[in-house]
Formats: sequence, structure tokens, C-alpha cells
Amino acid sequence: MRYFVTFASGEERVVRFETTATGLVAHVENGDELRSMTFDYAILEQGKALNLIVGDESHDFYLGPRNGGYEVHYRGAVVPVDIVDERERVARSLRNHFHSSVDEVRASMSGAIVEVSVAAGDVVTEGQTLLVIEAMKMQNPIAAPRDGSLASVHVAAGDTVAAGDLLVSFSAE
Repeated sequence: MRYFVTFASGEERVVRFETTATGLVAHVENGDELRSMTFDYAILEQGKALNLIVGDESHDFYLGPRNGGYEVHYRGAVVPVDIVDERERVARSLRNHFHSSVDEVRASMSGAIVEVSVAAGDVVTEGQTLLVIEAMKMQNPIAAPRDGSLASVHVAAGDTVAAGDLLVSFSAE
């Protein structure tokens, strides 16, 4: 599975992970350049903090949700990023193509609802985080596909959802 990491500047990296006999390898594409690095890791706080060990160096990262994306805290710097896998990238493309007809937000994956940031009647803007689904130990913010008013929120924190389940409905406008 490839992951697309987009920085606030618009710069993008494509990351793919591979398990080998020598450990976990991250392949990072930057345009025509490909950089591969073997590393080990330790989860310091489930879904939030990670320690990466690359060679003889140890690096602590904190990952938190931020306006439909994430912010990475590393060595005192806060870097806003958007991280999506191949499936979500296609889903976003389709949502953008059918932008004006999106009246529902459905789960793109199975998982547990860990946070709900909105309620029925709230007015939201495109890209605003509506809720967060945890799947495969990763927290995935679900963003509003368009501006509008919410008719209903169909899930609560702690609920388990399957791919395709209805999460949020927009009011007819």
C-alpha cells in the first residue's frame, strides 16, 4: 500500500513500507528520487507517539489530528501534513468529481469511532474534520466533502462501523 504525504507547501512524498529479513523498510519517493531506509520502531502512545530507530539514531514523533489532516511534532517543530493511502486518494478524487451531489458521508473502511467533532445542525466547511475512525491502529480523520449544514450524525465515539456505513447526513439546501 502506498501512502501520499502532502506538506503545507504542496510538496508531496509517496511512501511504501516493506517487511524484509533485515527489518522494516520505508521507500520514499520524491519526484524521480527514491530513498529506502531500514528502521525499527516502538509505539510510545497508541496512535499518537512513535519512536523510529534509523541506524544508530533515535527519533521521537508525535502525530495529532489537524483540520482534516495531521500535524507532526518533531524536534520542537510542528509540521502540518495530509496523509492518505491509495484508497482514500481515489475516494477523494471521486468525491471532488461529484462534489455537488454529496449529501452523505459513509465509512470508507471498517473501524472504531474514536472521536466525533460535530453534531446535527452544525454548519461545516469542506475539509473540516467531522470524526475520526481508528483502523489498523491508525487514526483516520474523516473530513466534510463540502460546505453545508448537518442533518444528522449517525455514530458516536465508541461505535464500530463497517465500510459503507452511514456516518453523517447533510441537510438539503
